[in-house]
Amino acid sequence: MKNKIGFGLNPLKEDIRDIKFGAVYSLPALKELPAEYETGKPINIKNQQQLDFCGAFSGTAVSEDQEAIELDPLYQFAKIKQISGDPEEWGTDLRTIGKSFKEFGSIEKKDAPFGMEKERNFLADHKNYPIDLDDKAKIHKKQSYMFVGGSYDFFDNIRATLWANRDKKKSCVIGVLWASEWTNSNGIIKEKGTPQEGHAIKVFGWKMIEGEPFLKIQNSWGETVGDKGVFYFPRNIINLFSSFGGIVFDDMPAEKAKIINDKMNNILYRTGKKYLGQDMSKTQNELGCVEALSAVFYKAIGQELGENLSTIRLYNRLYSDKRFQRVTEPQLGDIIISPTNGQTIGHTGIISDKISDKNFLIMSNRSSDSLWSEHLTVAEWWYKYKNLPTAFFRYKEENAIINEELNQKKITLLTKLIEVYKQLIEQLKMKNKLGALSSSQNPEKLSLTIKGVILSLLPLINNIAGVEIGSETMTQVFEAVITLSGAVTAVIGYIRSKR
Repeated sequence: MKNKIGFGLNPLKEDIRDIKFGAVYSLPALKELPAEYETGKPINIKNQQQLDFCGAFSGTAVSEDQEAIELDPLYQFAKIKQISGDPEEWGTDLRTIGKSFKEFGSIEKKDAPFGMEKERNFLADHKNYPIDLDDKAKIHKKQSYMFVGGSYDFFDNIRATLWANRDKKKSCVIGVLWASEWTNSNGIIKEKGTPQEGHAIKVFGWKMIEGEPFLKIQNSWGETVGDKGVFYFPRNIINLFSSFGGIVFDDMPAEKAKIINDKMNNILYRTGKKYLGQDMSKTQNELGCVEALSAVFYKAIGQELGENLSTIRLYNRLYSDKRFQRVTEPQLGDIIISPTNGQTIGHTGIISDKISDKNFLIMSNRSSDSLWSEHLTVAEWWYKYKNLPTAFFRYKEENAIINEELNQKKITLLTKLIEVYKQLIEQLKMKNKLGALSSSQNPEKLSLTIKGVILSLLPLINNIAGVEIGSETMTQVFEAVITLSGAVTAVIGYIRSKR
């Protein structure tokens, strides 16, 4: 007998402002990881039933590992929906899950006013919960949440993150594109299966199976599925079906974590700091500033900045180059430039560490010795170059430029494909003929038709979930979506013809 289950994780657009654990903390070397590891036994493997509450269930399960007390996922989902603003909207995403724990906290299970017997929209509306619960929830607030990230593949980034947090027994929430075949398995997942819907789950360790590490997953469908509610996932499945990402809760204040994260994620800032005190220009005068900046840019990005030896030409280049965005408020890694005007010589450099509310150090070429150094501040710059215009330009990371539209298309297509899949299943359920047809009316033909439609989703979602899509492939995907829509109609027509 198959279990009736719910999902509820939506795709999330990447945001370069997200704090990454691997940027704030140093991840351990893989050779330091033990063969097997577990944060601890789950307090209680709950059942979300058919509701879209997986984000709240997995999030509270992760928090329970740290708090060592059972928490209420129903209140948590209501706070998630309070943040998103629409209690009737299906599911949630990892960022909103993290925000709910940071902004509100969680209530303990003993204080839960409602159970699963209540209707879904009632449970999702925070207005139905006693207001005094918000004070009780503050005890279990998180200082910050960080996305799982580092220099390894996603599978090993998860393991390294868990091991780095072993003293605090931290687990993490990740999202997977759940395959229907996994639900009624013995819990050991080896095959890719047929992708179904986005689902949030808790990772709390890993174990060796047939000589290979498998992540230990706590699901939210009770103990009647998998290995008493636990599943085991290998590297290839996690890396292929986990494009949703993952988050871990942390005790570092978000403001401090963001400062460290921004420094480590800003490649111009990092590279500029690396070459402080070095001779980055062969021209030992005021004209060497562009040459030095260009050299640092090339070290960081691997691309030419061009327009050497002229601040005015560099300014024009920055203004027209799509890799750069002009900004008014400087941040770490921004390029500052005051172009030469007539006999008034200009200068250029990179914004470095913040020293007060609106003042930063500046990395630039020092004309006296041609060394790359922090010898000016923004305040000093404004005074020194007060007769010249000053502008700030922000380099947009390559992923932000090339992949921004592409990622949105991926998310849109993934959402549409999941919707088509759900509509197909709902149409078959509405006709209530699937069981009868499979046993008496040409079951082989119907099975092949349905199997063909469902399997056609797999390569599409695989591409959308984690592989860069070119224009040619994108066209193919759009054509495939149209073909898939036609296939849905064909299946429904087949059922009707057999009535």
